[in-house]
Amino acid sequence: MTEFGLPNNAGPLDIATGSDGALWFTEETANKIGRMGTGGSLSEFPIPTADSLPFGLTSAPDGGLWFTENNGDKIGRIHP
Repeated sequence: MTEFGLPNNAGPLDIATGSDGALWFTEETANKIGRMGTGGSLSEFPIPTADSLPFGLTSAPDGGLWFTENNGDKIGRIHP
């Protein structure tokens, strides 16, 4: 088993493979979408809605990734 550390208070929840081959995941308590590259590099993308509690993430046929903002009452999209 291999584990990869995330920043404190990230609160990772859902995970999906993006069209870029990376793993994308929600960071619920950090209010971000995270990306783990194929080589293990980490990138984070802040969600504009404050305290949105991102939850649920899926990849779409067009290569985009959709997620829900549980506390923000919104659906968001990020494109690799």
